[in-house]
Amino acid sequence: MTTLTCFGELLIDMLPSENGTFSPIAGGAPANVAVGYRKLGGLSRFIGGLGDDAFGDMLRKTIATYQVNDEHLVKIEGSQTALAMVALDEAGERRFSFYRTNTADLRFPLAELKKVSWPKEGLFHFCSNTLSEIHSAYTTLAVLITARQNNQIISFDVNLRQNLWQELSILPERVEHCYHFVDILKFSHEELAFLAEQKCISEDHYIEWIFASFPVKIILISNAEKPLQVHMRSFYRELPVPNIQAVDTTGAGDAFVAGFLFYLSLVSTSVEKALGLVIEDKRFVKEATRFAIQCGAHTCLNKGACPSMPDLKVMEHHITPFEANASTL
Repeated sequence: MTTLTCFGELLIDMLPSENGTFSPIAGGAPANVAVGYRKLGGLSRFIGGLGDDAFGDMLRKTIATYQVNDEHLVKIEGSQTALAMVALDEAGERRFSFYRTNTADLRFPLAELKKVSWPKEGLFHFCSNTLSEIHSAYTTLAVLITARQNNQIISFDVNLRQNLWQELSILPERVEHCYHFVDILKFSHEELAFLAEQKCISEDHYIEWIFASFPVKIILISNAEKPLQVHMRSFYRELPVPNIQAVDTTGAGDAFVAGFLFYLSLVSTSVEKALGLVIEDKRFVKEATRFAIQCGAHTCLNKGACPSMPDLKVMEHHITPFEANASTL
């Protein structure tokens, strides 16, 4: 089974309760992806900074509970854990308010990177939140370069949280520089629209620009209840999403990414095909997206990202027999 390495923020989501209080739940987009991938049956590990406080202890225990490898989860002495206060509307959609100044997730030590050994053929996933501060942006770039040098398939969920950026003007440049290293790119429609607007071009032209300028092979675009878009260089599909009554959408995108990466790694193992070739196969990319959509939808049915992510027993009936489906687009 392909090992997934996730890098970035591990923090606390403070979820609202019916009585007006908040409950702390482990969160952070790349950490959620590591948990989602592991719950489906894959091998995952998380690289990042851990707070030197009670929340940090809680997060370490949570990662251990889900059996995500924490060998490179480094406690930062004297640091605090970042907090995300989550507000939910009647449709389960969430808004975030962050308490994140010089917190542990922004202070991962570069020296630790030298201790990381990489699988021969692995997956690497990250998000944009560690790009919002200059030191952590530099660290993120160093981790990206190292992952590429070690032949990892790289996944990037843009996952913009504009209220984390003190200077929005530098956001597009930092995000777009990462495209040089990325194989799989995930946007929400709002994120794509924002970045295209900053470049003064249409969303379609922005996608064309990415494929023309960078090694990106797959672009996935979610748009709430509207069909999810799958773009490849010579392939485009829109796939429907289930009609559900969402309780909490926190972590839905992370569960989608975890499901997508897990499915592709499962295909690679089952058909004995290199993962780098699988991610260029339109048939398998389409089926991976279908599976990922179901993972994301399932996560919306309960509160909290990690507790709500599905395991393989719940999702296995969504797996299409790989060889039997090989001739279908």
